[in-house]
Order: sequence, then structure tokens, then C-alpha cells
Amino acid sequence: MAKDDHVMVFLAKCVLLISIIASYFGVGSKKRVHGSILTGADFIKYLIEGHPRGCYDLLRMNVGCFLQFADEMKTRGLLTDSRMVRVEEQLAIFLFTLAHNERNRVVQNRFQHSGETISRYFNKCLKACLRLGKYYVKQAGKDISHEISFNPFFLSLVQDGTHIPALIPMKEQPRYRNRKGVLSQNVLIVVDFDMKFQYVLSGWEGSASGSRVLRNVVWERSQNRLKIPNERTFAVLKKRFPILTTAPPYSIKKQGWIVLSCCILHNFIRKWNWQDSYFEEHMEEEIEDSHGLNDIDSDSDSDEEDIGRGPTNADKQYMCNLRDEIAQQMWNARAIR
Repeated sequence: MAKDDHVMVFLAKCVLLISIIASYFGVGSKKRVHGSILTGADFIKYLIEGHPRGCYDLLRMNVGCFLQFADEMKTRGLLTDSRMVRVEEQLAIFLFTLAHNERNRVVQNRFQHSGETISRYFNKCLKACLRLGKYYVKQAGKDISHEISFNPFFLSLVQDGTHIPALIPMKEQPRYRNRKGVLSQNVLIVVDFDMKFQYVLSGWEGSASGSRVLRNVVWERSQNRLKIPNERTFAVLKKRFPILTTAPPYSIKKQGWIVLSCCILHNFIRKWNWQDSYFEEHMEEEIEDSHGLNDIDSDSDSDEEDIGRGPTNADKQYMCNLRDEIAQQMWNARAIR
């Protein structure tokens, strides 16, 4: 056999051996991991143009509110379209994760992007949402007690706290273990009577003592029927964003940011999402409670009095008096200065 023939046989064997090894280790042509016919862009188009319930169920806001959210992000320069992913899809990735507490792999499959792309846009939207917060909620400083608890101008608000489950490194767990033995972050908030967050301070250790709740302003006045909606506001927030009900796999700092961003979204939805089922459910519960209270306290058995359609004249008068009192206090304080 000629020398050239030996060389050709040797090369053929080498090629065959390389092909076998490559096939064994899965090197070479592969099937696309994300090969669905419904791409992320098509999915957004489906949500916007499809049944209105679809957008609300998956992103926790109706189509009009979602488009308003995207438009405001673009108008304020907080988010911009990238070469492959538009702002609407970026926000959908962010909202879908918060609304269903989904992990990166699930979101990859839904939007047909790599894990790195999903993570990058989630973080990008999270930071953009926090920057949007100054237009929808005022974050309190560290010394919140002097700013709210002892300030007479804030007596029309309700201060309270809630514990959010947290994923904490082993060495820091003692500081974050609350009195029930659960790892959590303590979130201090102030809610107004319209179920909007006015102040949010997240990221405190779960072992930190809870703040006193200012209920005496309204609850100790038996003549009015005003309800302080702090607990129901928490309920609406956690029901809309289940990511707050379990410890998400993020850093401690990012877990605090997620809580704050959910509160910002809560206020945004409260303003722009008309006929929101979560808020409507709260109002129905409040009406039922209002009926129950009047049944207990009423001296007559008459059912003719309509007591479940909003504040009474006494409620309105009380709030007007409270408003005037706060305004007068603010004017007097200004005069003293």
C-alpha cells in the first residue's frame, strides 16, 4: 500500500473517532432549547390583543394599566427598547415573575429567552420600578419614628408592619429569625385610607421589634364607621404578588427591593387599574363588615337604612374636621418658625 494510502486511512480513522466522541458527549448539532412557535414578542401581542382577562391573570393588571406602565417607563427614560426585547416584554418578564413567584427556568420557557437574558431584564426592570417609586410612594428614612410616629400631621395615616419570608445566609440567620422562629424581614409601612402605601421601609431584620400602630385616631371614636385598611392592604398586596409569601432566592438587599417594588406597583395599580378585582374584593368584605357592625350596634331591626354604600355623613364630617385640624396645625407650626 502506498504511503499516501496509509495517510488517508489514518485520517479517516481520526475523523470517525472524533465523530463518535462528539456524538457521545453531545457536541455538534443540537435542538434549540427555546423553540416554541410562540415567542416572547408574540406572547405580549397575545396578551394585549387577546381576552382582557389573560393580561390580568398573568401580569396582575389589565391591558390599559399595563400599557400605561410601559409608556410611563419609556416617557420618564427609565427603560428603553433593546435590539431584541421591547419595553413591554421586559416589564412582562418582571411582572410575571412577581405575580407567580416563578423561577428563572419557567420564565425562560414562557418568553423563549436564555436564563441570562431573563435575569438581566428582571434586574433592569426592578431598578427602574424603584426609580419610579418617588412618583408613587415616599420611602421613609431610617429615623422613621421622628418623621411619622411623633408628627401630628401624620395622624390621618396608619403605621404598621408585616413580616415577609426571607432567604438568609446561615451566619446571619439569628438576626432575621422573628419571635415565631421564622426567617423574615420586617417591613414598616404607612397606609392611607385609600389603601395606598405612603411610606415603606423594607429590609429590617425579622427579630426587630414591631412598631406601634396608631389606631386611636379613628378606632377609639365610636361615632364614626371608618375602617383602617392596613391588614387588608397587606392581604391585597400578598395575594397579587405571591413572591412575598415565600422566601425568594435572591440576596438580602434584592429581597428588600422586591418588597418595595411590589408596594410601588400596588399604588400604581390603585391609581390606573380601574375595576380591579383584588380591590373590589376588599370593598365587598368591608361592606359585609359594615353591615355586621350596624346589626350589632343598631337599636332597631329595620333593614331600610342603607349602610353599605360608602362613608356616612358623620364619616365625611369627621374627615373634614380632621383635615381642617391638620391644616391648622401645619399653619401654626409654620407661623412659629
